[in-house]
Amino acid sequence: SIATMPQSADDIIDPFGTTCIVVDNTAHTLLQYYLRTVHPSVWHVLCADSNGSASIFKDRAVSVLQGALSETYTMYCLLACMNVHMRYLDGCESGKDNEYFIVKAVKASHDYMRRAERISERMIFNIFQLGFAEWYRNNEHAALVHFRATTNMTYSIGGLKALARPLADLLVLGDGYIAGELGTLPIFSHTEFARQDDSDSVVGAYVLDIHQTMLSGSVTVARGLLQHGKKELVPRNLELMIMDLAVVVSVMNAADAGETPQDLADSALHWIYHRILVIRHQLLEVRFEDSRAESIRLAIILWILQCSTRAGRIRSTKIIAPQVRKSLQDTKESTWKAHNDVRLWILIIGATSARTGSGDHAWFLQRILRS
Repeated sequence: SIATMPQSADDIIDPFGTTCIVVDNTAHTLLQYYLRTVHPSVWHVLCADSNGSASIFKDRAVSVLQGALSETYTMYCLLACMNVHMRYLDGCESGKDNEYFIVKAVKASHDYMRRAERISERMIFNIFQLGFAEWYRNNEHAALVHFRATTNMTYSIGGLKALARPLADLLVLGDGYIAGELGTLPIFSHTEFARQDDSDSVVGAYVLDIHQTMLSGSVTVARGLLQHGKKELVPRNLELMIMDLAVVVSVMNAADAGETPQDLADSALHWIYHRILVIRHQLLEVRFEDSRAESIRLAIILWILQCSTRAGRIRSTKIIAPQVRKSLQDTKESTWKAHNDVRLWILIIGATSARTGSGDHAWFLQRILRS
Protein backbone atom coordinates (compact mmCIF):
# COMPACT_ATOMS: atom_id res chain seq x y z
CA SER A 1 0.00 0.00 0.00
CA ILE A 2 1.03 3.63 -0.43
CA ALA A 3 2.70 5.18 2.60
CA THR A 4 0.82 7.53 4.93
CA MET A 5 1.12 11.23 4.19
CA PRO A 6 3.88 12.84 6.32
CA GLN A 7 3.18 15.82 8.57
CA SER A 8 5.03 18.22 6.29
CA ALA A 9 3.83 18.61 2.72
CA ASP A 10 7.43 19.38 1.78
CA ASP A 11 8.57 15.94 2.84
CA ILE A 12 8.78 13.28 0.17
CA ILE A 13 7.11 9.90 0.65
CA ASP A 14 9.98 7.80 -0.64
CA PRO A 15 12.77 7.93 1.97
CA PHE A 16 14.83 5.22 0.24
CA GLY A 17 14.69 6.78 -3.23
CA THR A 18 13.25 3.68 -4.90
CA THR A 19 10.44 5.23 -6.97
CA CYS A 20 10.91 6.55 -10.50
CA ILE A 21 10.06 10.14 -9.46
CA VAL A 22 9.93 12.05 -6.20
CA VAL A 23 6.56 11.18 -4.67
CA ASP A 24 5.72 14.52 -3.12
CA ASN A 25 2.43 15.79 -1.73
CA THR A 26 0.89 16.37 -5.17
CA ALA A 27 1.91 13.02 -6.63
CA HIS A 28 0.71 11.22 -3.52
CA THR A 29 -2.67 12.99 -3.67
CA LEU A 30 -3.17 12.08 -7.33
CA LEU A 31 -2.18 8.45 -6.82
CA GLN A 32 -4.59 8.17 -3.91
CA TYR A 33 -7.26 9.84 -6.06
CA TYR A 34 -6.81 7.15 -8.69
CA LEU A 35 -6.88 4.36 -6.11
CA ARG A 36 -9.83 5.59 -4.05
CA THR A 37 -11.98 7.59 -6.48
CA VAL A 38 -11.35 7.04 -10.18
CA HIS A 39 -10.71 3.31 -10.32
CA PRO A 40 -13.65 2.33 -8.09
CA SER A 41 -15.93 4.52 -10.20
CA VAL A 42 -15.50 1.98 -12.96
CA TRP A 43 -17.94 0.03 -10.91
CA HIS A 44 -17.58 -3.62 -11.88
CA VAL A 45 -16.08 -5.14 -8.76
CA LEU A 46 -14.83 -8.36 -10.24
CA CYS A 47 -12.87 -9.18 -13.39
CA ALA A 48 -12.23 -12.70 -14.63
CA ASP A 49 -8.56 -13.40 -15.25
CA SER A 50 -7.10 -15.77 -17.84
CA ASN A 51 -7.67 -18.74 -15.53
CA GLY A 52 -11.32 -17.84 -15.05
CA SER A 53 -10.93 -17.01 -11.38
CA ALA A 54 -12.00 -13.70 -9.84
CA SER A 55 -9.78 -10.93 -8.54
CA ILE A 56 -10.92 -7.88 -6.61
CA PHE A 57 -10.75 -4.64 -8.60
CA LYS A 58 -8.54 -3.02 -5.97
CA ASP A 59 -5.76 -5.48 -6.82
CA ARG A 60 -5.90 -4.21 -10.40
CA ALA A 61 -5.58 -0.63 -9.21
CA VAL A 62 -2.61 -1.45 -7.00
CA SER A 63 -0.87 -3.20 -9.90
CA VAL A 64 -1.27 -0.03 -12.00
CA LEU A 65 0.20 2.04 -9.17
CA GLN A 66 3.11 -0.37 -8.77
CA GLY A 67 3.84 -0.04 -12.48
CA ALA A 68 3.65 3.74 -12.24
CA LEU A 69 5.99 3.88 -9.24
CA SER A 70 8.61 1.91 -11.16
CA GLU A 71 8.41 3.63 -14.56
CA THR A 72 8.47 7.36 -15.37
CA TYR A 73 6.41 6.97 -18.56
CA THR A 74 3.48 5.29 -16.80
CA MET A 75 3.74 7.58 -13.79
CA TYR A 76 3.49 10.86 -15.71
CA CYS A 77 0.67 9.63 -17.98
CA LEU A 78 -1.33 8.54 -14.94
CA LEU A 79 -0.61 11.76 -13.01
CA ALA A 80 -1.52 13.90 -16.05
CA CYS A 81 -4.89 12.18 -16.42
CA MET A 82 -5.67 12.26 -12.69
CA ASN A 83 -4.69 15.93 -12.38
CA VAL A 84 -7.09 16.93 -15.17
CA HIS A 85 -9.77 14.50 -13.98
CA MET A 86 -9.64 15.97 -10.46
CA ARG A 87 -9.93 19.54 -11.72
CA TYR A 88 -12.53 19.21 -14.46
CA LEU A 89 -14.76 16.48 -13.05
CA ASP A 90 -14.52 17.06 -9.30
CA GLY A 91 -13.60 20.76 -9.24
CA CYS A 92 -10.59 20.17 -6.97
CA GLU A 93 -7.03 21.41 -7.35
CA SER A 94 -4.00 19.19 -6.86
CA GLY A 95 -1.50 22.03 -6.58
CA LYS A 96 -0.05 21.65 -10.08
CA ASP A 97 -1.07 23.27 -13.35
CA ASN A 98 -2.45 20.89 -16.01
CA GLU A 99 0.46 21.59 -18.34
CA TYR A 100 3.03 20.51 -15.75
CA PHE A 101 2.24 16.79 -15.90
CA ILE A 102 1.05 16.73 -19.51
CA VAL A 103 4.35 18.17 -20.79
CA LYS A 104 6.27 15.62 -18.73
CA ALA A 105 4.00 12.80 -19.91
CA VAL A 106 4.43 13.71 -23.59
CA LYS A 107 8.22 13.88 -23.22
CA ALA A 108 8.31 10.55 -21.37
CA SER A 109 6.08 9.07 -24.07
CA HIS A 110 8.41 10.18 -26.87
CA ASP A 111 11.44 8.85 -25.00
CA TYR A 112 9.73 5.52 -24.43
CA MET A 113 8.62 5.17 -28.07
CA ARG A 114 12.17 5.70 -29.29
CA ARG A 115 13.46 2.74 -27.33
CA ALA A 116 10.40 0.47 -27.30
CA GLU A 117 10.87 -2.77 -29.21
CA ARG A 118 7.21 -3.71 -29.46
CA ILE A 119 3.72 -2.48 -28.66
CA SER A 120 2.62 -3.45 -25.16
CA GLU A 121 -0.59 -3.21 -23.17
CA ARG A 122 1.17 -0.79 -20.85
CA MET A 123 1.87 1.49 -23.82
CA ILE A 124 -1.77 1.37 -24.93
CA PHE A 125 -2.97 2.11 -21.39
CA ASN A 126 -0.61 5.07 -21.04
CA ILE A 127 -1.58 6.68 -24.34
CA PHE A 128 -5.24 6.20 -23.45
CA GLN A 129 -4.66 8.00 -20.13
CA LEU A 130 -2.89 10.84 -21.91
CA GLY A 131 -5.72 11.07 -24.45
CA PHE A 132 -8.31 11.43 -21.73
CA ALA A 133 -6.22 14.05 -19.97
CA GLU A 134 -6.58 16.12 -23.15
CA TRP A 135 -10.25 15.19 -23.57
CA TYR A 136 -11.29 16.25 -20.08
CA ARG A 137 -9.69 19.66 -20.55
CA ASN A 138 -11.51 20.01 -23.89
CA ASN A 139 -8.42 19.79 -26.11
CA GLU A 140 -10.31 17.71 -28.64
CA HIS A 141 -7.72 17.63 -31.44
CA ALA A 142 -4.86 16.40 -29.23
CA ALA A 143 -7.18 13.89 -27.55
CA LEU A 144 -8.30 12.38 -30.85
CA VAL A 145 -4.68 12.04 -32.00
CA HIS A 146 -3.97 9.95 -28.90
CA PHE A 147 -7.14 7.89 -29.29
CA ARG A 148 -6.36 7.12 -32.94
CA ALA A 149 -2.89 5.99 -31.87
CA THR A 150 -4.44 3.77 -29.20
CA THR A 151 -6.84 2.27 -31.73
CA ASN A 152 -4.12 1.62 -34.32
CA MET A 153 -1.92 -0.03 -31.71
CA THR A 154 -4.80 -2.20 -30.53
CA TYR A 155 -5.61 -3.44 -34.02
CA SER A 156 -1.93 -4.00 -34.81
CA ILE A 157 -1.69 -6.61 -32.05
CA GLY A 158 -4.94 -8.38 -32.84
CA GLY A 159 -7.76 -6.10 -31.70
CA LEU A 160 -9.69 -5.83 -28.45
CA LYS A 161 -9.85 -9.58 -27.91
CA ALA A 162 -6.04 -9.71 -27.80
CA LEU A 163 -6.00 -7.36 -24.78
CA ALA A 164 -6.51 -8.19 -21.13
CA ARG A 165 -10.22 -7.84 -20.41
CA PRO A 166 -9.98 -4.84 -18.02
CA LEU A 167 -7.94 -2.86 -20.58
CA ALA A 168 -10.30 -3.77 -23.44
CA ASP A 169 -13.27 -2.69 -21.31
CA LEU A 170 -11.53 0.60 -20.53
CA LEU A 171 -10.95 1.36 -24.23
CA VAL A 172 -14.58 0.55 -25.05
CA LEU A 173 -15.78 2.73 -22.18
CA GLY A 174 -13.71 5.66 -23.49
CA ASP A 175 -14.83 5.04 -27.07
CA GLY A 176 -18.44 5.29 -25.92
CA TYR A 177 -17.86 8.56 -24.10
CA ILE A 178 -16.28 10.15 -27.17
CA ALA A 179 -18.88 8.87 -29.65
CA GLY A 180 -21.71 10.00 -27.39
CA GLU A 181 -20.33 13.48 -26.80
CA LEU A 182 -19.41 14.10 -30.44
CA GLY A 183 -22.56 12.48 -31.82
CA THR A 184 -20.45 10.21 -34.04
CA LEU A 185 -20.24 6.46 -34.52
CA PRO A 186 -17.94 4.63 -32.10
CA ILE A 187 -14.61 3.33 -33.41
CA PHE A 188 -15.03 -0.17 -32.02
CA SER A 189 -18.03 -2.30 -32.99
CA HIS A 190 -19.93 -4.05 -30.22
CA THR A 191 -19.27 -7.31 -32.09
CA GLU A 192 -15.56 -6.91 -31.36
CA PHE A 193 -15.98 -7.22 -27.61
CA ALA A 194 -19.39 -8.87 -27.09
CA ARG A 195 -18.72 -12.17 -25.35
CA GLN A 196 -19.89 -15.23 -27.20
CA ASP A 197 -20.16 -17.24 -23.98
CA ASP A 198 -22.74 -15.06 -22.20
CA SER A 199 -25.44 -17.70 -22.56
CA ASP A 200 -23.10 -20.39 -21.24
CA SER A 201 -21.74 -18.33 -18.35
CA VAL A 202 -22.49 -18.96 -14.69
CA VAL A 203 -25.21 -16.34 -14.77
CA GLY A 204 -26.57 -17.39 -18.19
CA ALA A 205 -29.33 -19.71 -16.97
CA TYR A 206 -30.48 -17.17 -14.39
CA VAL A 207 -30.63 -14.43 -17.03
CA LEU A 208 -32.62 -16.69 -19.35
CA ASP A 209 -35.14 -17.22 -16.54
CA ILE A 210 -35.58 -13.46 -16.12
CA HIS A 211 -35.92 -13.03 -19.88
CA GLN A 212 -38.71 -15.60 -20.02
CA THR A 213 -40.45 -13.94 -17.06
CA MET A 214 -40.25 -10.58 -18.79
CA LEU A 215 -41.76 -11.98 -22.00
CA SER A 216 -44.68 -13.32 -19.96
CA GLY A 217 -45.55 -9.72 -19.06
CA SER A 218 -45.00 -10.00 -15.33
CA VAL A 219 -41.97 -7.69 -15.29
CA THR A 220 -42.69 -3.95 -15.37
CA VAL A 221 -39.21 -2.75 -16.41
CA ALA A 222 -39.41 -0.69 -19.66
CA ARG A 223 -43.06 -1.69 -20.16
CA GLY A 224 -43.89 1.86 -21.25
CA LEU A 225 -41.61 1.44 -24.28
CA LEU A 226 -42.32 -2.22 -25.01
CA GLN A 227 -46.11 -2.39 -24.91
CA HIS A 228 -47.93 -3.18 -28.14
CA GLY A 229 -49.21 0.37 -28.62
CA LYS A 230 -45.63 1.68 -28.97
CA LYS A 231 -44.65 -0.49 -31.93
CA GLU A 232 -45.10 2.31 -34.47
CA LEU A 233 -42.89 4.50 -32.28
CA VAL A 234 -40.11 2.00 -31.51
CA PRO A 235 -38.38 0.29 -34.48
CA ARG A 236 -37.76 -3.44 -34.11
CA ASN A 237 -33.98 -3.19 -33.65
CA LEU A 238 -34.43 -0.51 -30.98
CA GLU A 239 -37.09 -2.66 -29.31
CA LEU A 240 -34.61 -5.55 -29.07
CA MET A 241 -32.01 -3.28 -27.44
CA ILE A 242 -34.60 -2.04 -24.94
CA MET A 243 -35.58 -5.63 -24.13
CA ASP A 244 -31.93 -6.52 -23.59
CA LEU A 245 -31.51 -3.50 -21.32
CA ALA A 246 -34.68 -4.41 -19.40
CA VAL A 247 -33.22 -7.85 -18.67
CA VAL A 248 -29.98 -6.25 -17.45
CA VAL A 249 -31.89 -3.85 -15.18
CA SER A 250 -33.95 -6.74 -13.80
CA VAL A 251 -30.77 -8.66 -12.95
CA MET A 252 -29.28 -5.50 -11.43
CA ASN A 253 -32.37 -4.93 -9.28
CA ALA A 254 -32.32 -8.53 -8.12
CA ALA A 255 -28.61 -8.30 -7.28
CA ASP A 256 -29.15 -5.06 -5.33
CA ALA A 257 -31.99 -6.65 -3.38
CA GLY A 258 -29.89 -9.72 -2.58
CA GLU A 259 -32.27 -11.92 -4.56
CA THR A 260 -29.61 -13.55 -6.73
CA PRO A 261 -28.22 -16.88 -5.51
CA GLN A 262 -24.98 -16.39 -3.58
CA ASP A 263 -22.91 -18.29 -6.13
CA LEU A 264 -24.16 -15.95 -8.87
CA ALA A 265 -23.71 -12.60 -7.13
CA ASP A 266 -20.14 -11.88 -8.29
CA SER A 267 -20.70 -13.20 -11.82
CA ALA A 268 -23.91 -11.19 -12.13
CA LEU A 269 -22.11 -7.96 -11.27
CA HIS A 270 -19.54 -8.34 -14.00
CA TRP A 271 -22.16 -9.59 -16.47
CA ILE A 272 -24.25 -6.46 -15.80
CA TYR A 273 -21.27 -4.18 -16.40
CA HIS A 274 -20.34 -5.87 -19.64
CA ARG A 275 -23.86 -6.08 -21.05
CA ILE A 276 -24.37 -2.37 -20.40
CA LEU A 277 -21.19 -1.65 -22.38
CA VAL A 278 -22.51 -3.74 -25.27
CA ILE A 279 -26.00 -2.21 -25.25
CA ARG A 280 -24.67 1.34 -25.03
CA HIS A 281 -22.41 0.68 -28.01
CA GLN A 282 -25.30 -0.80 -30.00
CA LEU A 283 -27.32 2.34 -29.32
CA LEU A 284 -24.40 4.52 -30.41
CA GLU A 285 -24.00 2.55 -33.65
CA VAL A 286 -27.52 3.15 -35.00
CA ARG A 287 -29.45 6.16 -36.28
CA PHE A 288 -33.18 6.44 -37.02
CA GLU A 289 -34.95 8.49 -39.68
CA ASP A 290 -37.94 8.94 -37.37
CA SER A 291 -36.85 11.71 -35.00
CA ARG A 292 -39.12 10.27 -32.29
CA ALA A 293 -37.16 7.01 -32.30
CA GLU A 294 -33.95 9.03 -32.40
CA SER A 295 -35.07 10.97 -29.32
CA ILE A 296 -35.77 7.70 -27.49
CA ARG A 297 -32.35 6.34 -28.50
CA LEU A 298 -30.54 9.39 -27.15
CA ALA A 299 -32.62 9.44 -23.96
CA ILE A 300 -31.75 5.80 -23.24
CA ILE A 301 -28.05 6.57 -23.73
CA LEU A 302 -28.40 9.42 -21.23
CA TRP A 303 -30.22 7.17 -18.78
CA ILE A 304 -27.47 4.54 -19.02
CA LEU A 305 -24.79 7.18 -18.42
CA GLN A 306 -26.69 8.57 -15.44
CA CYS A 307 -27.06 5.15 -13.85
CA SER A 308 -23.80 3.39 -14.59
CA THR A 309 -20.87 5.79 -14.95
CA ARG A 310 -19.56 8.56 -12.75
CA ALA A 311 -17.72 10.49 -15.48
CA GLY A 312 -20.73 10.10 -17.76
CA ARG A 313 -23.06 11.50 -15.12
CA ILE A 314 -20.80 14.45 -14.31
CA ARG A 315 -19.72 15.40 -17.84
CA SER A 316 -21.09 13.43 -20.83
CA THR A 317 -24.78 13.78 -20.01
CA LYS A 318 -24.46 17.57 -20.00
CA ILE A 319 -22.91 17.48 -23.48
CA ILE A 320 -25.39 14.98 -24.95
CA ALA A 321 -28.52 16.67 -23.53
CA PRO A 322 -28.54 19.38 -26.28
CA GLN A 323 -28.64 16.56 -28.86
CA VAL A 324 -31.87 15.34 -27.26
CA ARG A 325 -33.31 18.85 -27.37
CA LYS A 326 -32.48 19.18 -31.08
CA SER A 327 -34.03 15.81 -31.85
CA LEU A 328 -37.24 16.80 -30.04
CA GLN A 329 -37.28 20.14 -31.85
CA ASP A 330 -37.03 18.29 -35.16
CA THR A 331 -40.27 16.47 -34.31
CA LYS A 332 -43.74 17.96 -34.65
CA GLU A 333 -45.39 17.87 -31.23
CA SER A 334 -48.58 16.54 -32.79
CA THR A 335 -46.80 13.29 -33.72
CA TRP A 336 -46.37 12.56 -30.01
CA LYS A 337 -50.12 12.88 -29.37
CA ALA A 338 -50.64 9.18 -28.62
CA HIS A 339 -47.30 8.90 -26.85
CA ASN A 340 -47.15 11.86 -24.48
CA ASP A 341 -45.97 9.57 -21.69
CA VAL A 342 -42.83 8.68 -23.66
CA ARG A 343 -42.21 12.31 -24.62
CA LEU A 344 -42.54 13.38 -20.97
CA TRP A 345 -40.02 10.71 -19.93
CA ILE A 346 -37.56 11.99 -22.55
CA LEU A 347 -38.04 15.57 -21.33
CA ILE A 348 -37.38 14.50 -17.72
CA ILE A 349 -34.21 12.66 -18.75
CA GLY A 350 -33.10 15.75 -20.69
CA ALA A 351 -33.81 18.08 -17.76
CA THR A 352 -31.93 15.92 -15.26
CA SER A 353 -28.99 15.64 -17.67
CA ALA A 354 -28.64 19.23 -18.88
CA ARG A 355 -26.35 21.67 -17.12
CA THR A 356 -28.32 23.42 -14.37
CA GLY A 357 -29.14 27.00 -15.32
CA SER A 358 -28.36 26.50 -19.00
CA GLY A 359 -30.70 27.33 -21.86
CA ASP A 360 -31.16 23.62 -22.52
CA HIS A 361 -32.16 23.01 -18.90
CA ALA A 362 -34.73 25.82 -19.05
CA TRP A 363 -36.10 24.50 -22.36
CA PHE A 364 -36.70 21.02 -20.95
CA LEU A 365 -38.35 22.40 -17.81
CA GLN A 366 -40.68 24.63 -19.82
CA ARG A 367 -41.84 21.67 -21.94
CA ILE A 368 -42.36 19.52 -18.85
CA LEU A 369 -44.58 22.19 -17.29
CA ARG A 370 -46.62 22.39 -20.50
CA SER A 371 -47.07 18.61 -20.75
